[in-house]
Parts: sequence; structure tokens; C-alpha cells
Amino acid sequence: MNARVRRRKLAPSQGPLPTRPDAPSKFAGPAVWTEILLYALIVFALVFGGGAISANPRILLICVTAAALLPLALWAGAGRAFRRLPLLAQVAVVLVPLLPLLQLVPLPPSIWGGFPGRELPTTIFDLVGSGSEWHPLSLTPRDTALAALCLLAPIAAFFAALTLDEHARERCVMLVLGVAAVSIFVGLIQLGSRGATLDFYGSTHRGFLLGFFANRNHEGDFIALAAVFAIAFAHRKLRYRQGLLAWSVILSLTFLVAAVGTISRAGLGLTVLGIAMMQFAHFGQALNRRRLILIAAAIAIAALAIYLLSFTSVVERSLSRFNGVSDDDRLRLWQLSAPLVTQYFPWGSGLGSFVPAYAAIEPLDSVSRVYLNHAHNEYLELLIEGGLPAMAVLGVAVVALLTRGLRVLFGKGRLAAFGLPSAIGLLLVALHSIVDYPLRTQSIAVLFGVMAAFFFAESPTRMRVRVDSARPAEE
Repeated sequence: MNARVRRRKLAPSQGPLPTRPDAPSKFAGPAVWTEILLYALIVFALVFGGGAISANPRILLICVTAAALLPLALWAGAGRAFRRLPLLAQVAVVLVPLLPLLQLVPLPPSIWGGFPGRELPTTIFDLVGSGSEWHPLSLTPRDTALAALCLLAPIAAFFAALTLDEHARERCVMLVLGVAAVSIFVGLIQLGSRGATLDFYGSTHRGFLLGFFANRNHEGDFIALAAVFAIAFAHRKLRYRQGLLAWSVILSLTFLVAAVGTISRAGLGLTVLGIAMMQFAHFGQALNRRRLILIAAAIAIAALAIYLLSFTSVVERSLSRFNGVSDDDRLRLWQLSAPLVTQYFPWGSGLGSFVPAYAAIEPLDSVSRVYLNHAHNEYLELLIEGGLPAMAVLGVAVVALLTRGLRVLFGKGRLAAFGLPSAIGLLLVALHSIVDYPLRTQSIAVLFGVMAAFFFAESPTRMRVRVDSARPAEE
């Protein structure tokens, strides 16, 4: 018997003994290292990239990680996945880094001096004796080069995320949610200490729930995105309707309370909008009387909690900010910045050049010891710095995203794992960009790249958003 067993083990027809697919190997392949390095980039970006873009060791660490990740992702198959994307999406991804690179190309004085808004720089160059030298289109080449370098992180994250399978996407979302939980915990300490503890950036927003960010609005962005993905993750993992609904309510309330702590109108509004869209996507098609009662009860509990908490100074300040929209300086800032559009139209002043461009036309009654770092409207600032070429790139990207969304809505495309929360997340960032600059931080930019990859990824099976009580929930 033993001999027969031995011969059967060695028979050629049996082949080698099977091994566990998850057994560790001595040397991991490029796909494994791509996933690991992507996680490192996400952590570095979320922890160290929450402030303004500048030449500092934090940004250097993120850029170096992205520079190592991009070729590794291409080796792991990102190039093949990229070629399967819609043509418009491919064009948009190529044009985004190409724009600042073209703005850095040296041009002869006869061409450079003919660009709108170059009269004063031309005079200055003539005075210092460099009028005959070649200059790039950008008024601030150093800042434009830094902006181009910082595009490396979201682009590398996009290509790396294209290589992830369904289980790897789940691990990626778990990582983001873990960092979000730590960020909220750090923010609670900041809130309780009134900014005396864990003040990473010396921000003027100290004393609020900032987490790993310098700006409370950007922490609000992160909380809104985390809320959307947390609900989606619960929807994938919980099998039946009752548990899913309960956890959805718990997660919604948790992130809403965190958003209130940021004292950010945009953060709270985006969190409410994101949660509402996710809940409707998962439960809106199958509402019944019992579910309506549960949702109404949850809303009543939330209202009661907010009422009780409103006696605290934190929530009182947060809610009172909704009554002070007329006092916001954004509208005046946009009015003061608008002349820059025509001054540098149609080629723009160069990415990253808003600060000196605005300082040259800033009214004297607005000058103070602090300077304005952004236009607080990403589309306006992009038009100033990039002109028509930037608007063309933005238009291609928007059309690519809308086309993908319409194909999914009409049943001609299928979202892969976490495609739905990614679509909602992209929309939230786009909406917030109307009144702020979330994509000017490495944290949100990297998340944006990952969400774009998840959104464009095709699924072999049609995504389902209806929840049945008799069978597992699917996404």
C-alpha cells in the first residue's frame, strides 16, 4: 500500500503538489511590490501631505515614493490596463502633466515677450541685463516645476490603482479608513487641547479638528470621502439588510459628528451629501415601511444629539457659520482675482504663479501681514495660471468622466469594486473645488488619483445596488 501511494505521488500525471495561492514566496512579484508601495504612498500623502505644496522634506518623501512607484506599476501591468481605458481618459491623463512641462520650455524673447501680461517682466529683465535670454512661459518657473513634480504622486497612484484586483481594492480602502480613524482621533485631541497639542503646521485653524491637515476644510474633505467609502465597505462586508442598515446609520452619525468638529461648512455639507447619496444608492430602490421607520428614527436621534451638543461651544460655532455666508470674503476675492484672467489670457501665467500674480494687482486696502496663497476657486485659479490650454485639459477630463458615468447609467459599462463610492468622491471633490483648492494638497490629490482609477476600472459582472433581505448584499 505504501509503495502504491508513493508511486501515485510521483506519477507524471499528478504533477507537482498544489501550493497555497497566498503562500509567501522568497521574492515577491512586481504586482505585490506595487501594492505595498501604493499603500506607502497613500499613508505618506495622508499623513505628511495635508499642507500647502512647498519644497520641504514631507513633499520630497511623497515625490520620491511616487517616483519609485510609477515604473514599478508599469512593470506590473498598469500600461496594459491604461490602454484598455476609454480614449478620452487616456488623453486626459497624458495632458495633465504635459501642461506644466510645456510651460517650462524656454522660448526666445521675440515669442516670450509677445505673451499677454509680460510687459512688466520684460522691463525687469531688460533692467537686469537678461532681456535677450530665453525664458519659459511661466512667470515663476520654480513654482511651476514644483507643481509638475507634485503631479507625480496622483499620477503614480492612478496607475498603481489600475493594477489592483477586487481584494486589493478592499485592502486599499481599509487602509484609507484606518488613516481616517487615526486622523479623527488626532483631531479630537487637537480639539480638546484647543490646538496646543499635535499642531503639525502652525495653522491659523488650530483649535479645530484638523487631523493631519493644515486646513479644516481639507480635513472635512477627507472625512466626507472616508464616510462614503466606509458605507460602501460595510455594504460589501455585511450580508443582510438589518445589520447593514444599522451599521450605515452608526457610520453616518460618527462621520457627521467628526465633520461638525472641523467647523467647516463645506466639510459638513459634503459629508451630508456624500452620506445621502450612498444611502440612497444602497437603500433607495427598496424602501419599505419598516425601513422608513428606522431611517426616520435615526434622523430623529441625530437631530436630538445635535440639539444636545449644540450647547457646547464647538457645535455652536460650527452651526453659526451657516448664518455668516454674506461675511465670507470669497466673493470679493474672486472679484479681485478676475482681472488676472484677461491679463494673462489665453496662455496663462504658469501653474503655481497665483501668489505673485495676485500680489501685483492686490489693492492697498487689502494688503496685510498675511498673503493670499490661492484664489479659493480651483477653476478660476486654473484659468488664471493655465489659460485656455488648462481649460481644454479640464474639459477633456470632465467629458471622459461624464461619458464613463453615462455608460454605466445606461447599462453599457460596469463599475468594478468601489466604483460607486469613487464616483461620488470625485463629485464631492469637484464640488468643493468651486470654493476651495482641495487638489492643491497631496493628500486629496492622491486619493483623487486612486478614485479615478477605481471609477474607470471595468467589472466582469454588473454592479448591483439593490439590497435584498434574503440574500447577501453585493456591490
